[in-house]
Amino acid sequence: MADFENKLTDLNDSIGFLVDRMGFMEKELVKLQAPGPGLAPSSQPAGFGREAKAFDLYLRKGVTALEPSERKTLTISDDPASGYLASPQTSAEILRIALSYSPLRQICRVVQITRESLEVPKRTGHGDAAWVGETALRAETLGLNFSLERLTPYEMYYLCKVSVKMLEDAAYPLDQEIAAEIGERFAVLEGAGFISGTGAQRPEGILTNSSVAHVPSGHASQITADKLIDMVFALNAEYARNAYWVMSRATLGEIRKLKDAVSGNYLWQPGFGGQPNLLLGYPYVECSDMPAIGAGNEPIAFGDFRRGYMIVDRVGIAIQRLVETYAVNGIVGFLARKRVGGQVVDPSAFIKMRVEAS
Repeated sequence: MADFENKLTDLNDSIGFLVDRMGFMEKELVKLQAPGPGLAPSSQPAGFGREAKAFDLYLRKGVTALEPSERKTLTISDDPASGYLASPQTSAEILRIALSYSPLRQICRVVQITRESLEVPKRTGHGDAAWVGETALRAETLGLNFSLERLTPYEMYYLCKVSVKMLEDAAYPLDQEIAAEIGERFAVLEGAGFISGTGAQRPEGILTNSSVAHVPSGHASQITADKLIDMVFALNAEYARNAYWVMSRATLGEIRKLKDAVSGNYLWQPGFGGQPNLLLGYPYVECSDMPAIGAGNEPIAFGDFRRGYMIVDRVGIAIQRLVETYAVNGIVGFLARKRVGGQVVDPSAFIKMRVEAS
């Protein structure tokens, strides 16, 4: 009997040990599933779909880790060297970041295309209406004249490098970090192109289009209040209805100091009730790519940007995984490619301020 009681005691001790061990393992499992310091409770955003999971797996382990069906959702061509499409969630995040860094996307017309280029009609002339008697001859008029503008998306690339250790960290939101990095770099590059691009293998900038008219500032190195008013009234009324000012933050700081000569009120007006801040009654957008106030520069643009400038995005952001190139350093490279174009489609929709005495 004593021997049986001893065995029962040993069994109870073993069961207690196993219970304690299971509790410890559960706590460790929670730690493993929890995100690292500074990370969100979940590394996968809401709506994290099949394509996003496949894309995240591709970033971490390469194409060989994908099932045939997963590989098909990301493939952009029969050549693996062309890379694989970012998931819709990742692409959307990249474009969202682009809106923050490339402000012209907020006020210009943006079109997504699936072919090499886009042709849009451009009005080059119009006929004239005339009065006529009840039975008099109606003379023929020329009518509307159109030409076609071809908008071509040009290729941008960005190469980022990630350590193998980071790729192996399952809790790290790799796709979000890469999307943020690529989005910022692409946005900075395209933003400069929309303002001052040459149009040769890159977008055509608003300031580089020679058909966009300009108003002199009236001073060799400053901007005057009267000339800002001249800009407003130099623009055709049909464009002024939906016009925006575009300038850098530094230029805006100088303009906010300008006052009218009669009552001493500032030209800049704060917005109320959710309305935007206004300059001479029109909203403005800060754009860091606009030049500073200086002799010969054009620091301010004003007009209907939606009608005057068009941005074209070639659908899809491709990312190629480079393993062997940086293997000796324990690094994997990611070569991202995106095609975007921009062009002035109606020069009459804008007016620029040029810093010059006359």
